Amino acid sequence: MYVYYSIDLYRNTMNIYLKYLIITIIVLILDISWISLNLSTYSLAVKKVQKAAMNLRFEHAIIAYVIILFSILYVAIPFTIQNAKINKIDISSIENKLLQAFICGGAVGFSIFGIYNFTSLAIYKDLEVSVALTDTIWGTALYTLTTFAYLLLP
Repeated sequence: MYVYYSIDLYRNTMNIYLKYLIITIIVLILDISWISLNLSTYSLAVKKVQKAAMNLRFEHAIIAYVIILFSILYVAIPFTIQNAKINKIDISSIENKLLQAFICGGAVGFSIFGIYNFTSLAIYKDLEVSVALTDTIWGTALYTLTTFAYLLLP
């Protein structure tokens, strides 16, 4: 009995790591696609603020992605699942999964991206409000979509 339980526990653990890998891939695809589509907007905003062309420092970008993934996997997703349990919300339907992903996962993304963008607006006089608003909406969408994707996984 003990051996069976241990094997079953191991399978569940592997399952969660597979889910984390899938979410990591989704985040990278979505965010890199978003940045690629909006690179000229971000480049102009950076140049306007720092009076020099954007020079990406990859080591810091990697750290930022690790933090984003951490906040999705250990804050947004658990918050969404726990909120559904506490409020007795059935998240078996796709509509309820999407709604809860938006309400909870999206709220985390909105908070993180909003704090960053509006702090940047407070500090950098040449940063345009439209860039900050667009990026905050993107953060909300990124967290909503990745939380929703996680809820869709078996």
